[in-house]
Amino acid sequence: MKKTTLTLALAAIVAMSNAQALQMNAFRNVGVGVEAGLMGAGVEVAVPVVTNHLVLVAGVTFPKVTFSTDITLNTGDWNDKIGELNQKVDRLNEKRGEHYYDHVEYLDPSGEMTVTADAKINLPAFKTMLEYYPSERSTFHFVAGVMIGKGDFISIHGEPDAVSKNAYMSALRLNNAIENDPIAQKNDIQGIKDIGDVLHFNIDDKTYRVREDCSLDAAIQISKVRPYAGIGFGRSVPNKRVGFQFEMGAWFHGTPKVVSPNELPADKYDPNAESIEGVGDIISKITVYPQITFRLTGRIL
Repeated sequence: MKKTTLTLALAAIVAMSNAQALQMNAFRNVGVGVEAGLMGAGVEVAVPVVTNHLVLVAGVTFPKVTFSTDITLNTGDWNDKIGELNQKVDRLNEKRGEHYYDHVEYLDPSGEMTVTADAKINLPAFKTMLEYYPSERSTFHFVAGVMIGKGDFISIHGEPDAVSKNAYMSALRLNNAIENDPIAQKNDIQGIKDIGDVLHFNIDDKTYRVREDCSLDAAIQISKVRPYAGIGFGRSVPNKRVGFQFEMGAWFHGTPKVVSPNELPADKYDPNAESIEGVGDIISKITVYPQITFRLTGRIL
């Protein structure tokens, strides 16, 4: 009986010692890292949890990538509307008995207007990851977690040159003035209906127009919450004071879609407008974003 009691007591002591050792390993060290890769630059903090087999990582990526491109719009229909609007100006000035309204300028006589579009890739995101190392001394690891970022992954803002912009906005103001002029109403001189919809283009089966301030805005939206999985080499909490980490993986963001305040209602779709085809087919297939990251890590505790 005494032997059995002693054996149980020793077993309990060993179990308590192991539990204490396990508790000491949990959150014992803290690592920090700075990174650069396809998801931009970032910083992170890492701590071992339970054992050194599992490491919890939290961090943030922060830069935006900006680039410019040009969109060409056909202005032939717009110049036709300008000619029609100037005719209304002549009639109204005649009815008023004075040169009250000035003509508006035509856009580029070449029939085309170039809109410069600035695009931003919004890489900033928060991340929470769990790394699994097959052994406590292993540098190879699996990583899984989640990233939370902006829904507008790519945002685009476009405007034409100042001359074209001023001519366009002047025409809209003049058209609005004619529509609200009492003498024009008395003589049945009306503004041009939907004049603001003339400068437009298609993306797949949707029509988009230049807004009243002659601007274009669009975004490619993805899910804000993005699961992530990958593999890597190197420890986020290095065994020495400083270490190096390499990681490959991808986040999964679902099917992207194009959204824009410039989109016209479906009943105003113009099959004859300048068209950019295949955008929807291309982006619908891009449901993941790849990651290759180089990271300098350090252990501070």
